[in-house]
Amino acid sequence: PHITIEPRISCGIVTFVRKLTMSQGKVLVKLIDRQTGNNAYSLVKDYKSKTSAFFWQGVGKLFGYNLKTEYDEEEEFAMEVILRSIENGTNPTYYDYIDARKKAGL
Repeated sequence: PHITIEPRISCGIVTFVRKLTMSQGKVLVKLIDRQTGNNAYSLVKDYKSKTSAFFWQGVGKLFGYNLKTEYDEEEEFAMEVILRSIENGTNPTYYDYIDARKKAGL
């Protein structure tokens, strides 16, 4: 299924993504998977084309990204604590992280 994005929205997204640091881009790729259940590569392939997904995966690799990265809440423990705090409407603190580690037995 092709999704058509209004040019002004598309331009805004591209501008936003281009301004991300390498670390922010890697977090974005993981968040896309967490929120959609699909990695960024699969989404580009499904909504654009396999060729486009292959192209962007290659570009990503040049900059240290892997669009096929899947979110693993155990591996991304700190990020998960922060995201759950935000989803619950609270500001995450260092102590939330420490408490979560203790509960997880880490």
